[in-house]
Amino acid sequence: MTDFDSGITTDPSVHFGKPVIRGTRVLVEVLVSHVASGISVKDVAKEYGITEQDVYNALNYAAQYLANGPTSNPAKISSPVRVHKYYPNKFGLIMISSLEEMVDRPSFEHILNSSDLRAYIDPLARNKIDNLEKGFDFAYISAFCAALDDVYGTPGSIDMARQIGADSFLYGLQNFGLLRSVSQIYYSFLPYQTKLRKSLGAVAKVLTQLSDQKCVVTENEHEFLFTIHECPYCVGRTSSSPICYVFGGFLSEFVLWVTGEKNTAIEERKCKAMGDLTCEFSIKKHA
Repeated sequence: MTDFDSGITTDPSVHFGKPVIRGTRVLVEVLVSHVASGISVKDVAKEYGITEQDVYNALNYAAQYLANGPTSNPAKISSPVRVHKYYPNKFGLIMISSLEEMVDRPSFEHILNSSDLRAYIDPLARNKIDNLEKGFDFAYISAFCAALDDVYGTPGSIDMARQIGADSFLYGLQNFGLLRSVSQIYYSFLPYQTKLRKSLGAVAKVLTQLSDQKCVVTENEHEFLFTIHECPYCVGRTSSSPICYVFGGFLSEFVLWVTGEKNTAIEERKCKAMGDLTCEFSIKKHA
């Protein structure tokens, strides 16, 4: 780790050694790009939970960098190694579009650049993947989620990832019939557990058929277990806690739509990033 008098630090374990505000994971380059885009120092500081002086420190560091050259040689973020397991292109497009609606332009471009999705900064390029062909590699989904973690840290990235998952469900429901096969369940008068059983099984089948995310639903006395055998969120990532927040947001929004209950307990119990063989979500049978 290298600390600078300007309140900037570098650490190989944080953002691959790129300069950050000391004591945080906030990238200097992100702050500078925000100010360069016309966002005020006050607003930038507020967005990232830092002081205005921290932002000025970042600007000063950038000025010194230009004047004197780099003070370190941070490793570049490498392109994700494709694993040749795919989501439909439309799924990737939804994630990208959801992020674009949530964050400012510099952050959006930074995250896509970091996850090797820079081509899709251009709306015209995104139009070309507006289809259900299986062409969006799992590695890019994983890199996208990792970039959220790097830029926003926790819990900010968790909330954003869950919202992206919820948006994915709502967009799928409203625009291209992803869940058409389960739509009538919501309007029926089936008992609560029966609604869950039928709808979870149906959505697992849809995801398995449309993508390489192989899903199975089982149950015991107290809960349904939604198991993902091939997970797009864990590729190349390790963690001491579950990280499939995007799918957690998708599942929560789906269960709310099916049951109308806001308090259904949903918890990720297993995660391949933790070393488990599968990713597994528990959905309680009683609201």
